[in-house]
Amino acid sequence: MAGSDARSIFRRYKELTILDVSMLNTSNVTSMTEMFRGCSSLTRLDLSNFDTSNVIYMGSMFYNCSSLTSLDLSNFDTSNVIDMSYMFSSCNKLTTIDLSNANFTNVTNYEYMLSSTSNFTKVYVKDEAARTFIDGIKSGVAEVKTA
Repeated sequence: MAGSDARSIFRRYKELTILDVSMLNTSNVTSMTEMFRGCSSLTRLDLSNFDTSNVIYMGSMFYNCSSLTSLDLSNFDTSNVIDMSYMFSSCNKLTTIDLSNANFTNVTNYEYMLSSTSNFTKVYVKDEAARTFIDGIKSGVAEVKTA
């Protein structure tokens, strides 16, 4: 990916069930806003090769990915992210998210980050500070991941 804006790149691919983004170079991307928004049939998404070290905006990134049941974002570097609003909103089948390496220190907008996630049970985080952050959004779902 040559540019810094990946906003809405896969937005509304409603029929897509599996997406291979392993070859996508995201090292220069600063905005992943609405990147997968509306991919309502997506059941599997491997983001293990995503370089998110320069990303600032992740708002609505997975909004209405209503067929995903889990997301492993353990490799996500979120140290520069300021916007996570609506990030997982309306992901109705989502039960777990692994954010075990995420840093929420700079996040200022997390409005509705976990709204409309009725089946949601766990967010794996790296420490007590991250647990406090997530529990402030949706009480009782954060769990510190141990090795």
